Amino acid sequence: MESEDELCVCLDADGRVHGSHAACPDASFRVFDRLLSLRPAALHALRRECLLASWPLAAGSFWLHHAQPPRGPLEALARRIFELHTDSAALDREATAGAEWWANVSRSEAMARGGGYGDIAFHFDKDEGAHEAHGLIIHPVLSTVTYLSDSGAPTVVVSDATVSPVGEYSACRMSAHLVPPRVGRHLRFDGRLLHGAPRSILPPAGEEAGSYERVTFCVNIWVGHKPRRCGPFTTPSSLAPTDHIDFRLRQTDPNMALNALKAQGRTVHISPKESRPRSARVNQSESSPQQHRIECFELHQTSQPHTLFLALPNESTLRRALGNATVLTIASPSIAVCKTSSSDESHLKSKREELPADELSNCKRGKRAPRP
Repeated sequence: MESEDELCVCLDADGRVHGSHAACPDASFRVFDRLLSLRPAALHALRRECLLASWPLAAGSFWLHHAQPPRGPLEALARRIFELHTDSAALDREATAGAEWWANVSRSEAMARGGGYGDIAFHFDKDEGAHEAHGLIIHPVLSTVTYLSDSGAPTVVVSDATVSPVGEYSACRMSAHLVPPRVGRHLRFDGRLLHGAPRSILPPAGEEAGSYERVTFCVNIWVGHKPRRCGPFTTPSSLAPTDHIDFRLRQTDPNMALNALKAQGRTVHISPKESRPRSARVNQSESSPQQHRIECFELHQTSQPHTLFLALPNESTLRRALGNATVLTIASPSIAVCKTSSSDESHLKSKREELPADELSNCKRGKRAPRP
């Protein structure tokens, strides 16, 4: 058995754990609207459970082996999500596969005090223990987010923004997908992609300007590797023995529904009509400078600091677009990642509104952005 001081993993040419693709053949970006259907009382109970598995009561993530029976409502939901996205026929009982899961509860009051508490910065999902001990980046095969509230910043997934196992960023055209929170909405994407939900993307306004909570349940799907420092969830449930939550996933994809049927041996509710996500697309090259803003985000996922430059519509335009769409796509060339020194990062952040579009284009092509 592999110890905490040893590491044995085989990665393929694309940076995935070798063989994981067979169990999760579809790693494409996808949003499932109203996938999780819960009555108000059950939703309230599940959100209360999430507090037990989020910071500060929980300092990390948890592990549920794919063949282990769930011991509470949070593990039950993690198990359902794992079964939804994997092919049980490709996994034997002893296979190293399972769900790494945790909850995020971001409160507006805490974020307003500063210090980064509750603000979800851009990051890569990875085996944190392996990265700290060996500098190796090992990603899950899939990352998922299930929304349990309607409030807070959208999740931003940057397509094609990946790093090699040793921390080198890929140089390619990128686009960003923004997914606003809605109760029951479920997001799936390739576990290698850069993502986050920083508050500055869409600061709260209107009713959200007061007190609100952004609650998400996150599950990373691993096949062929178990992340380190990721153990079982041992906190007793706050629910009474009679408060059973029946998780019903409204699956509309026939192939995925069949996989769930095989894994669970029970009936899965299939909606008669597929709920097609409403998508919108923004091309910044077609808008005037007054209609967009350039946000700079520091990236510290590798040994060399980088900066993500993201051109976004102004707040009012973005708010309207996200209110009418399930997914909002920001098209290239409005996105760039480039290497920066610490002094460059702080300077560019303070001057982000003054950053000209041609500098963003230079950075996009791999050049270092000059000081504004």
